Amino acid sequence: MTLRFEYYRQNARDCLMLANTTSDPRSKAMLIDMALAWKRLADQAESFRSRSRAHLAPVFDGKTA
Repeated sequence: MTLRFEYYRQNARDCLMLANTTSDPRSKAMLIDMALAWKRLADQAESFRSRSRAHLAPVFDGKTA
């Protein structure tokens, strides 16, 4: 199962690979911008996932029942 943020990071890598194959400066800049946008989205998705899981973690206060 691929996590959403991993999918976004793969899209960012794909954009960078494509940017390295073109000699057109406008296309290269656009692909780099797209890669940065995918990376930001991946970072946000991963951060959201971490925060969501933190709320699900059991709470342990060190006291016994």
